[in-house]
Amino acid sequence: MRKIKIKGSSITIKLYNENANGMPVVVAPGYMTDGDKSWGKKLSEIINSPIIFVQWRSSSFSELSLGLIATIAAGLFLPFRAVTLPASLARKIYDSWSKSSKIASDAGDCLARFLNDVWDRDDKALFIGHSLGVRVITEAMKQLNNANVLSSVSIAGAILQPLYDENISKANHVHSPMHVNIHSSRDLVLK
Repeated sequence: MRKIKIKGSSITIKLYNENANGMPVVVAPGYMTDGDKSWGKKLSEIINSPIIFVQWRSSSFSELSLGLIATIAAGLFLPFRAVTLPASLARKIYDSWSKSSKIASDAGDCLARFLNDVWDRDDKALFIGHSLGVRVITEAMKQLNNANVLSSVSIAGAILQPLYDENISKANHVHSPMHVNIHSSRDLVLK
């Protein structure tokens, strides 16, 4: 595994199976995976292709937990704040999610710049995103200079279907690629 820190950006690229034959796979994990090394390692064991793993500042469980603990402590030790505790907790989670959503879009921009620098028009790849990682890959795909997108798979995509469709329609495609967005239309978080 080789690690590439992209200067002036919110992402780090980890290259797994760099010398493997096969189509490159670009992977962006989701919300609350910041610092989790298991994704890239596990994928490199089961996919025998070069893997471009995008590590982005997606927030972490410990970061969110500290914010929630501080909010709960304020509610417990300042009785006048106890009334607003449920709303404060919900707001803290919403703010974390919103911040990560913005960072995901920025990470997609950075990923596109990186791929545009290293790929030419003959390079083709499969893009896989999970949760907010779908925002990362769709933002990147729509900004690629060449038709480098062979296909994409979005797992539990934390992106509204209209925005997903818009981003996919803006991507340069190789022929008619298949894009799969595995999600629930009843997802309350996205509504």
